[in-house]
Amino acid sequence: MNPTNIHIMNRADAERAINDERYTACISIHNPFGGGMYPKGGGEPRSPIWTARPIKFLPLDFEDDLTDPRMIDIERTITFAKTLLPDDQVIVHCYQGRSRSSAIAIVLALALNDSALTLEQIVASFKERFPNISPNRAIVGFADEYFELDGKLIEVVETVEAEARLKQSEEFWKSIDDRLDDVQSQLDAI
Repeated sequence: MNPTNIHIMNRADAERAINDERYTACISIHNPFGGGMYPKGGGEPRSPIWTARPIKFLPLDFEDDLTDPRMIDIERTITFAKTLLPDDQVIVHCYQGRSRSSAIAIVLALALNDSALTLEQIVASFKERFPNISPNRAIVGFADEYFELDGKLIEVVETVEAEARLKQSEEFWKSIDDRLDDVQSQLDAI
């Protein structure tokens, strides 16, 4: 499966997209402290977005800060990956669609990497398509450990993020320079 088959979303976008027939699977990451998908005492997920049509579904419950993800979350994601077909289109969402979902999307892409993409290509693919992501460091660390990458995944994520910040900074300062040029042109015309 190509990483372009994995779509990182926030919860609101996932709720709108889930009924689109092209999406065939979903990993939903919720906050276990209020707003979680399970009713107290257990039972089936209560979120209405899963009832519209049957899809492959993996619920994960952890928060960025309050409840750290665990290695079991990585293992469950990898087990879920084994159920996916090469042309499945997968939604991976958390509340904001930035940290938890992007890190789990990277785990999923690593588990499904049948095209021998490099770590750099996988992470860059997500960053290009979803520029506001910032993968959860704990999940990235667990994935690095699970796939026995000896810190390489952590390094790649940090490098890609640093490059993205540099690009944003360069674009910002270029826009300032362009505005100053416009102002100078207006002043010269006076």
